Amino acid sequence: MQQKGFTLIELIIVIVILGILAVTAAPRFIDIQTDARKQTIVGVEAALKGAAKLVFAKAVVNGVHTLPNSDSRSEVEVAGVPVQTHLGYPDVNGYTQIQSDLSATPPVYGIDSFIDIDSTQLTVSIDASNSQMRITFAGEDPLTNDCSVTYFNANASNTSEPLIFTRLTGC
Repeated sequence: MQQKGFTLIELIIVIVILGILAVTAAPRFIDIQTDARKQTIVGVEAALKGAAKLVFAKAVVNGVHTLPNSDSRSEVEVAGVPVQTHLGYPDVNGYTQIQSDLSATPPVYGIDSFIDIDSTQLTVSIDASNSQMRITFAGEDPLTNDCSVTYFNANASNTSEPLIFTRLTGC
């Protein structure tokens, strides 16, 4: 009667081969945090672009798409939430935070009122002098961080659309 099975040497060789494969493949999977951070920023960029188009469409319907943010009539309502606009697009200066504070008087709306982003993971910083908003990961310096999305207000020199830049080199 002949026995069937693997010898000890065959099993050791298979284990060694699996170990070599694991060592060569592991580095590709270890750094998934960088990929996750990059995709989060790309997702925020897409959300900003989509929300800007939605707000602009609402502003066109209301006939306020040519009004600057200094005009009190430039506000539109999206999904029951007032959105301050500048030339029909969301106005940077209207959103100094991510998390809305509806208990404040008057209520303070964050950009989460028209974009679904996590205020525990991301922060927003406003540069009113340059009409820009930068979204970065919480706890990181928004001025020096190269893992961010920057939204510039619409203006006449860039065909009235907001400019949205993504930096992924520091993720």
